[in-house]
Amino acid sequence: MSVEQIKKTFFVVKVHIAGQIHRQVKDLPPGTKINKVTISGG
Repeated sequence: MSVEQIKKTFFVVKVHIAGQIHRQVKDLPPGTKINKVTISGG
């Protein structure tokens, strides 16, 4: 990844995305492979 590929996003958006990912994976057993992450709006 290069600096040119990095885009600015609001901190709140980053926290929201992290929360969505956490809710989706929090109950998975350790070592579970994840092959797709989908971020929904709203």
